[in-house]
Amino acid sequence: MKRHPFTQKIFAASLCFSIIIGCTACKKKTASDKRKREILESDTFFESEVHELKLPIDETKKIEYKSVDHVQFLGDIIIANYTLTYELPQSAFNPDSWEEIDWDAYNRSGIAKFSLDGEYLGDFRSGSDPSLILTIDNDGNLAMLETTYDEKTFMVNGANITFQDLSGNKIKEISLEMPSNPNLSYVSQMQFLPDGRIAVQYGFGGPLLIYDETGKHISDIDGIDRGIIGDIFEYNGKYYAFSIPNGSLTDIDYYIHEIDLQTGEMKPGKLTYAVTDPYALAFSEDGAYTTTPNGISKFDPVSGETEEILNWNQTDVNHSLLNSVMSSPKNENEINAIARQYSSNFIDDKYYSIRLKRAEKNPHAGKKIMYVGGIDLSGGFYDYMYEYNANTDNKTRIEAIDYAYSLEDGTSLDKKFQTNLTSRINLMILSGEAPDILVNFAGFDQYANDNMLVDLNTYIDGKNGLDRSEYFDNIFRSMEVNGKLYYAPMSFNLRGYMANSEYIQAESDWTFEDLDKAASSLPDGVELMPPEESSKLLEFYMGSDLTTYMDYANKKVNFNSEGMVKVLEEAKKYGAKEDLSDREFLSGISTVSSYGGLDVYDTEDLNAIVEGFKPIVKIADYLRHGTAAMIYARIDSLNDYTLFKGIPYGKGKYLGFPTLQGNGILAYAVESMAIVADSPYKDEAWEIIRSFYSSEAQSTITTKGLSSFPLKTSVFDDNMTAEQDKISKAYDAIQEEFSMGRESSCLIFPVTDEDIDELREIIKGVKCSYHTDAAVMDVIMEEAPGYFT
Repeated sequence: MKRHPFTQKIFAASLCFSIIIGCTACKKKTASDKRKREILESDTFFESEVHELKLPIDETKKIEYKSVDHVQFLGDIIIANYTLTYELPQSAFNPDSWEEIDWDAYNRSGIAKFSLDGEYLGDFRSGSDPSLILTIDNDGNLAMLETTYDEKTFMVNGANITFQDLSGNKIKEISLEMPSNPNLSYVSQMQFLPDGRIAVQYGFGGPLLIYDETGKHISDIDGIDRGIIGDIFEYNGKYYAFSIPNGSLTDIDYYIHEIDLQTGEMKPGKLTYAVTDPYALAFSEDGAYTTTPNGISKFDPVSGETEEILNWNQTDVNHSLLNSVMSSPKNENEINAIARQYSSNFIDDKYYSIRLKRAEKNPHAGKKIMYVGGIDLSGGFYDYMYEYNANTDNKTRIEAIDYAYSLEDGTSLDKKFQTNLTSRINLMILSGEAPDILVNFAGFDQYANDNMLVDLNTYIDGKNGLDRSEYFDNIFRSMEVNGKLYYAPMSFNLRGYMANSEYIQAESDWTFEDLDKAASSLPDGVELMPPEESSKLLEFYMGSDLTTYMDYANKKVNFNSEGMVKVLEEAKKYGAKEDLSDREFLSGISTVSSYGGLDVYDTEDLNAIVEGFKPIVKIADYLRHGTAAMIYARIDSLNDYTLFKGIPYGKGKYLGFPTLQGNGILAYAVESMAIVADSPYKDEAWEIIRSFYSSEAQSTITTKGLSSFPLKTSVFDDNMTAEQDKISKAYDAIQEEFSMGRESSCLIFPVTDEDIDELREIIKGVKCSYHTDAAVMDVIMEEAPGYFT
């Protein structure tokens, strides 16, 4: 049979994993604590000042759109390109009132100036034309690029740059020479290079045209497979730039290239995991500086290596501000940085100036250190850490590392990231070098035993525990392994399929037998689901609980069992038979700045507005148009539930992934914490974990952080009430637009009390959560394609 070679390989692999499991699950010798545990006066520390950069906002109007970009240092000031659009008054929709409206008052763009202390110093230039590209040249003058377009092709056919001094006096104007066969959609950015040449990019990731200082066209940099992103920078007399793949909206990786400005050659690139946001880079004569939530590092474009020059734990800056930071070291003792704090609707994003100065002595000397290591640590956790460390009564200080940005394992862009990380954490636990608290490792069952982690049920049910009746206790229970809770979930979401109940009448805890029955009864023209790779279905159908196939206690992996064979057969049966690489699959669910930043179902044909990419297929359209009976649906909120339910014209029914045992809808811990068994601070660690179950903390992490559901039922009720009101206002706003004849491609569906009751009952009915083993899944995913072909 075709599956025979595959099951043989899996069986062979299982022998190897038996050894790994044996190492992690057997009784280990207690490792001595090898972490540094006390802060010394001589330890590096930087004093900090944080100042918000506030744009000039007309508080009498409501912002409809706000964009801030190219925030950068210019000597001892900070400059920022911005565009502001305010909501128009109702009179704007009456042609008889147009002459009375001051249109410029509702649109404003310019380059704002700020001091390093955050004080607004006015604009270099302001106006109402958001299409202008504004920047500063090498002499500190304002450069404004304006483009003209062909009336037939709508492509750029001309561009001029006007230079002004900071007092607004015109210095000169140059015209940029257009290439002989221009196919340029729009200008996305302009940059003045150190040698005086000018780089102008046409479109995101589009061609980059190089000009001399008179506007003469020198060369084009336009890769066939990859496009330039971010600024060009100079290092040791050579120019470099980062690139992303052309034609893809989802498969993003970053390469670093040497660039020949004279010929336009983009030399073969090198994959780099050291940079996850090219727009957050700062450049100097000794290279590029990249900043992450962990710290500031110098990046060498030749070797691809980084050298950390500051760790944010060496400051008192709130880490929740540090998701997107550009740092500019002045010298080894002074560092300036610009931080962007994202909001759910993008309009309320905030920018901060951070000033760091090396201290003579570490002010926290004498305090003990408690270590936290996690994946994608949230703003909610960092806010708690900031307050905890600021409390002088606490004798310990929390130091945190986010492994998603730790280059020891690659970054989260690396396909082997989870495997590398979990292997390293395993070794750290065994050697006594692990953090005291692990954050967001829920479901990684290779650590789920008493020798490696603490059973948190003993704390929940202990003296300073929790009242289980106040929480969704079934969610706690769903996370258990052999009756023990090694990872405490702080918040969670739901994973499964949203089905059209007209076609599928199964219960939420359906099995493969139910799946086959439903598939065989579908009418002509209706597929079971949108095209999906068999390997992805395999992950859905077995990834819900890998402990079904492995026994950590007895060190056995049962991949050659009848159950595994059945899962493979189902994944192959319903997986796509055609090549899916020629198209781009998007969910069809978008977050918009209007309507309160809610997710909406976007009905617009993206292929008509997005050029240069693969054909776009929206998954939600299959459910809306009745061409598929169900689609994958991750539910993070009430809006998600009513949105997916409403897409098939209100006939949506939420189901779990079909499995051998009928596990039902899965809970997935969005945020979780675990205590390492050898930590000397177990009780202190539990107090930190317990604090996240307070009403205030539960509300904060589920409404101001990643959208998710709280464990505390009273907070769930409060969140539902607030979200119902928010959705109702957005729904009314969209309906008003329709009534006024204004077009909108956004759909939101009204919420009833019955919807909230349904969602609550769905959550109460959850009995399983996501469990996995990164190393085992890697082997399966590498070998499975051989079975499916």
